[in-house]
Amino acid sequence: MTTSSTLDLISHEKANVKVEPGCAWTYLLHDGERVGVAYSGPSKFAIDAITETCTGAVGRSVSGSLKGIQIYIGKTAIENVSGSASDNVLKACGYADAPAFLHAVDDAIEHRLNGGRKVRIAKQNDAILLAQSEQGKPITLLVRPSGIVFMKDSNVFVEEDGRTVSLGKSGVAIRNKDGRSIVLAGDGIMGLDELGRIGPMVDRAMGMICGPSSHRMFRDLHHMSDQSPCCDEDDEPDHT
Repeated sequence: MTTSSTLDLISHEKANVKVEPGCAWTYLLHDGERVGVAYSGPSKFAIDAITETCTGAVGRSVSGSLKGIQIYIGKTAIENVSGSASDNVLKACGYADAPAFLHAVDDAIEHRLNGGRKVRIAKQNDAILLAQSEQGKPITLLVRPSGIVFMKDSNVFVEEDGRTVSLGKSGVAIRNKDGRSIVLAGDGIMGLDELGRIGPMVDRAMGMICGPSSHRMFRDLHHMSDQSPCCDEDDEPDHT
């Protein structure tokens, strides 16, 4: 299939992924059930990965175009803005024909999902995008109605219900729901008065990807990010 108009594949307060006209896509199936799509073509993403702390904003907003095969697992209405893909559309996306496109999808699933055995959706409204930036760098985005997990290169951003954990080259920032925060950076620890609460704060922040199955999902996604041959250091700074 191919998209004929723009669609927000992911729409969240902190994250947006948009597919534009001319994307080639196919359903992903598990035991005969549609669980998502794989697509290639014009697509953009934008992530608000900023943590407000006692010393100011840590992190940055990240946006750009996506390149190659993107794997999306979750609900979608992409078929409502789509029709049959012509050879011209497939060629515009970089594939000689439909078999070449499907072969590239198979390769992406094998490379990023180890054959589809790594990722599990814990809740019905969750969604996962395993993508590639225009520079060929891996992007992982887990979205829930109440928060997100975003990983790109050495940066990790986790937010849910006002609780935030941000990890990057410049350090670690943890913000609790009530606004209290701790920043561990090269020039020391800011928010020392909260140091006694750092354990519970970390537990709550990581626990927002709630439940044992979700912790396994996050660990597996992080493992896949580590294993990707495309992964390297990001040259952009983490501070806004």
